[in-house]
Amino acid sequence: MVFIVINSKVFTQFIRPECRLVLGILFFLRNAQLNRGKSDVVNSTKDVIEVNPSDLNFSQRIINRRFNTPDGQKKVNKVIKEGPKQVESFPPLIVREVEGIKVVIEGNRRLYVARITSAEKVKIILDQSYETGKWLNERTKRQRSPLPRTGTTKFPVL
Repeated sequence: MVFIVINSKVFTQFIRPECRLVLGILFFLRNAQLNRGKSDVVNSTKDVIEVNPSDLNFSQRIINRRFNTPDGQKKVNKVIKEGPKQVESFPPLIVREVEGIKVVIEGNRRLYVARITSAEKVKIILDQSYETGKWLNERTKRQRSPLPRTGTTKFPVL
């Protein structure tokens, strides 16, 4: 059996079908372990503060074109057309401070919308837990061209 792991995808050669199921389960468990800090953060009871969106860095180079709203999924461009007023109703972004720079752990699309619409403030929760730091390190390494731990100020691609 030969397999190579590239960008969290498995390219198999000469592998039996029953082994593919085992590999699938192993990668599911691996990804669940990597995302463990993310679910812990969402349930956080830390204080919500407001900051200027331009003070936050993205932790992704690419974001999904779909945006989850209380009315269902919408395209990011449609959400942008609704203007900056809606940003006030967004759930808080989960942020980690790295080397004095605030990096968005969860909410890169919301930050994108806030920046494009020139919103004055966004709500954030600062989370400095070990799990969040570990998750951020893994996330920035998993990308095709890895980001520094401090994220990037450049807008992600849709």
